[in-house]
Amino acid sequence: MIWDYDFQNDWPEFVALLFLVAGLIISIMTDSAAAAYAVVFLMGLFFGRLWYRFERAAKLPLIMAIMGCILGICLGLIMQNLQIVILLYLLGIIVGFWIHKRGWLQSEEF
Repeated sequence: MIWDYDFQNDWPEFVALLFLVAGLIISIMTDSAAAAYAVVFLMGLFFGRLWYRFERAAKLPLIMAIMGCILGICLGLIMQNLQIVILLYLLGIIVGFWIHKRGWLQSEEF
C-alpha cells in the first residue's frame, strides 16, 4: 500500500523526490536563461562535491538524487535549451569532483 512507507529501506527514493522538487522550484524561480544556466552549473558543482565525498559508499542513492534533481530542473526549464542544461549540469559534476580530487578544495568529514 502507498502509505506503508518504510523509510529505512526506501530513503533513496524519498531523497530523489526531494531533489526533484528542489530542482523544479529553483529552476522555476530563475528569471533569465543566463541565471538558469548558472544555477544548473552550481547544482552540478554541488553534486560533484557529494560524488567525491561518497566516492567509496553506495552509488545508487547518489545517482537517484542526481537524476531526480536534473529531472526537476529540466521540468522547470522546459522552455530553455535542454541540451545546454544537461551539458552544464554534467560539466558541473565533473568539475566539482575534479576540484576536490585535486585537493584545491578541502572537504570536511561528517
